[in-house]
Amino acid sequence: MGYRELELKLRKRSEKEIKSIEDDFADQVSEVEADIGSDASREAKQIIERGRRKAQLQYMKKVGEATRQSKAMIEAAKSSFSDEIIEAARERVLELPDEDKAKLLTSLAKDEGKIGKDARIIIDPEYVNLLSADNVKAGDIGDFGLVIESADGSIRVDNTLATLIETKKVKLKPIIYDVLFGDADVGD
Repeated sequence: MGYRELELKLRKRSEKEIKSIEDDFADQVSEVEADIGSDASREAKQIIERGRRKAQLQYMKKVGEATRQSKAMIEAAKSSFSDEIIEAARERVLELPDEDKAKLLTSLAKDEGKIGKDARIIIDPEYVNLLSADNVKAGDIGDFGLVIESADGSIRVDNTLATLIETKKVKLKPIIYDVLFGDADVGD
């Protein structure tokens, strides 16, 4: 075997090895590309899913906030309406005939005996003539009703219309809600 034959044989063997290396390399590149494609696809799916969850959470948050605001507005409207009804009732009391107002004052003055025998009854000057008793005196209480005060001033019972309504409002609102809206759920 001569030099040329040896060179040719080595070249063919080298070309076979190069071809084998190129084929192996191409196979490995294909596998890596497939893995990359698979990883990229999986990563893309994960990103899309996270985006969907985030969008769903944002949607639920906005719906929840809108629902909360809507309920708050409804409750505010109910409360305002019930306050208007209570104020209308107050106005009706103030528009009663003097005879009925006198009966109310007499009823409110019944707490007098609980205060003591020398208790004073203070009535606004506008209404003082509706209740006749020795211990009744005019005083600027600014409202219909009366104030019962012990002789020494240490005990004071405020039976003015505004105070009575304010203290009864907690019990009145559920009744108003039930009658008007079919529920006794008072929002405030």
